[in-house]
Amino acid sequence: MLVLPSKTSGWFRNVRAGWLLCSLLSSLLFAGCRQGPVVLVGDEDEATTVVAQALEAWQSGLKPDQLQQESPQIHVADEDWRAGQSLKSFAVQGAPLEAGGHWRVQAQLVLSADGKSETRKSVAYAVTLEPEITVLRADDHFE
Repeated sequence: MLVLPSKTSGWFRNVRAGWLLCSLLSSLLFAGCRQGPVVLVGDEDEATTVVAQALEAWQSGLKPDQLQQESPQIHVADEDWRAGQSLKSFAVQGAPLEAGGHWRVQAQLVLSADGKSETRKSVAYAVTLEPEITVLRADDHFE
């Protein structure tokens, strides 16, 4: 025969308190997780301007990290730039697209490494404008 503990027993109070504690902790842990659309900050012109500013800095010989000293700060990640290739020219192509929580800006680059022959590349950048301005090379999603 199964005997259930009375509601006043210490064992039952401990189990109930543990369950309440677990429920509270899981609520706090998942409070930041929400479903629904991600709000995109800024507009197409701002996204294009940020990419153009970053590429102009590259073309003028600045390093990506130097843009973090500017106001406003721009955080840039581009593997060709970091590898020391020179940007001879660039052209932003088409209007930026909304892609999740960022803008997707496409550009055509003309690169040169150590004065060697020039290479044309079609690239894409993921751009966010808040909470920080970021320009991240996103070729793996290039269409």
